[in-house]
Amino acid sequence: MTSDPALVAERRQAIAELMARVDASRWKLRDRIARGEVDQEDAHRRNASMPGVLGERWAQFMALTRAEQVTALEQAQFNGMAWQSLLQCSPFF
Repeated sequence: MTSDPALVAERRQAIAELMARVDASRWKLRDRIARGEVDQEDAHRRNASMPGVLGERWAQFMALTRAEQVTALEQAQFNGMAWQSLLQCSPFF
């Protein structure tokens, strides 16, 4: 089976666009946390009903200090999970 170069290029472009949106969301959350503009208590309440690994990772993230949260958001992943997955179910509004 051979790959169509045009389809491969289209797929790569779609992935790049998705990752740009994920990065923008991550930077926005990082900046909001750095400025103290998030309601941590509300995020904890929302996360309390988050099932499975996503809830666990967000609980670990929220246990960090604000400075540690900012630093964590500057990385490509958090505790082995890509921000793409985490940000789809973020308890921060």
